[in-house]
Amino acid sequence: MVKPTVQTLNADTRRKILSAARSEFVAKGLAGSRTAAISELASVNKALINYYFGTKEQLYIAALSEVINELIAALHSEVLSLPDDAPLDEMLSHFVGVYLRVIDERQDFFRLFVREVADGFPVLGNEAEKIIPGMGVVFGKLIAKVNDEARAGNIRSVDPVHLCMNVMGMSFATFLGRAPIGIMMNSIGLTELFDKEFMDRRRDVIVETVLAWLSYKAPAKTKGRRK
Repeated sequence: MVKPTVQTLNADTRRKILSAARSEFVAKGLAGSRTAAISELASVNKALINYYFGTKEQLYIAALSEVINELIAALHSEVLSLPDDAPLDEMLSHFVGVYLRVIDERQDFFRLFVREVADGFPVLGNEAEKIIPGMGVVFGKLIAKVNDEARAGNIRSVDPVHLCMNVMGMSFATFLGRAPIGIMMNSIGLTELFDKEFMDRRRDVIVETVLAWLSYKAPAKTKGRRK
């Protein structure tokens, strides 16, 4: 039987602490969380939290940063690896698919991240400025593809800020709306299982919606008041 190495044990301990920390931070926020509760939840000695992460604020940053970096790594792997001449719908499908999959697997992170984003990164601060640009590289590839298609006359030209907001907004809304929409559907006798099949359909709907927006030709505006 192969014994685990010190590196493996250290990685496992660190992973347990981060998982427990996200659960505690989601439930009580940064101010209300206690490292003692996190150590108990992770089944580790409190001293190990100080050893691996230092302060509670540094643990909070690490708990968020780990999943953001995981998301960026997945985006780099699945989107940046696509050839530049890949179809726009394929590029969008990979992009949205990665977002939905990573966030769906880490619901604790999503709730924590939404709170941090809404408050303007009060704790992540400078760390966000180091991490978020990694996502910009992926968006840059998507923006370049959209610009190429617009120059070719296949779609209309759009503001890249709106492109990023639409893709990210609809992806995030999938999780923000899950609880209220589930309740609403139940109230009218409908049910929806938020399983893998649903997430695959949701990915396709987001891609189709973005493509429809890019293809939409607005009617020419006329002067005067509409009758």
